[in-house]
Amino acid sequence: MKNKLEKMMFLEDISNYIRFSIYDCKDYNKNVKVSDELEKYLRYNECRYIEYDLIEEITNMIIEILEKGKSFIKIVYYKESKEIKGIELRYIPHVQFINFLNKVYAIRKYNNKYKIEKYNKNECIFLNAKDVGINKRKTKTILRKLSRYNCMKLINLSQKGLLSKGLEKENEKERVKLFKTSKEFYWDARDNWSKYLNSPYILYREVKRYLKLIDILEKGIIKINKQMENKIDVCNGKIIANVKDKEILKEMLKKILNGNGSYDELSNYIFNKN
Repeated sequence: MKNKLEKMMFLEDISNYIRFSIYDCKDYNKNVKVSDELEKYLRYNECRYIEYDLIEEITNMIIEILEKGKSFIKIVYYKESKEIKGIELRYIPHVQFINFLNKVYAIRKYNNKYKIEKYNKNECIFLNAKDVGINKRKTKTILRKLSRYNCMKLINLSQKGLLSKGLEKENEKERVKLFKTSKEFYWDARDNWSKYLNSPYILYREVKRYLKLIDILEKGIIKINKQMENKIDVCNGKIIANVKDKEILKEMLKKILNGNGSYDELSNYIFNKN
């Protein structure tokens, strides 16, 4: 039986990294902005929807793309006397969905029973791996390898006394496997990676990870904005994410590769310590 613990941790961490990549502690309310009159509509049902829920819905879409190669969210309309007063973009948790003609059929699971729900295609927004610059084949390979990773291997061997003399060495081999497997996203596997990686490479991984995730997020938002423009008639506007500056990150990466990178400089920028 496959052990999916590492896969679940990987997806959860990527979700948190994406959210974190847009956070600015100095002005939290501007992490995600919405232009024009769309802002009023998105705040109709929940005044903090833009700052909190909106980025979560987009992140849920991205995580599903990593798992399945495609995703969708539904445009929810709030009406008074048939007049549209508010809008939300809501991710619909589902096992699978089929986009056919003018309908979207989503298979959902309730209490271990499956149910098919139907939505109007014109009220749904879609993203796929190509839209956000994800290599679907590579990502599936990563998730498959993480699903097969046996986190209990070292513990079991240690209990049997088979690693009494070489536990640390075997542990290092297992950790390096995880680093190599997730290299596309530079995941740290929630481990004390500083024991196995030198400081310049740790900094390199930090920058590469944020560049990757910022790129995915921005491409996803561009596609979502384009579809909203075509599908939402009652108002105009677009979503704007306040992400960390890619050029600054690239310059930091250049310094690291040249041996001049500063851990404090990078840490202060990424973790907003200034």
